[in-house]
Amino acid sequence: MHLAGALLPIDRLWPDPAHHRARLEALAARLAAAGLPAEIVPAEAFLGGGSAPEAPIPGEAIALSDEPEISRRLRRGPAPVVGYLREGRLLLDLRTVDPEDDGALGEAVVLAYSGAP
Repeated sequence: MHLAGALLPIDRLWPDPAHHRARLEALAARLAAAGLPAEIVPAEAFLGGGSAPEAPIPGEAIALSDEPEISRRLRRGPAPVVGYLREGRLLLDLRTVDPEDDGALGEAVVLAYSGAP
């Protein structure tokens, strides 16, 4: 679900590559402007929380450093954010975020890394 409370359609797992890349680049630039090194990395998604573990969906996500307490601050922030950890980094997959919420996501990440509870 996104901030407006509506369900996200399943076809968001297979976004238009150019549009998806543009969203990732915009978020990475916003985070970099706030002093947070964000990298666009390959990231596989899976249907149903792993119900089809042998059928990954290729894609890309934003990778950030996983500093202590960041995941907790993101989950407890004014606009809760849930990422996942891979290889010691926090990944944020925009396929699970409504494009209308990209700005709120950026604000939530900057706030969490600033040390806000």
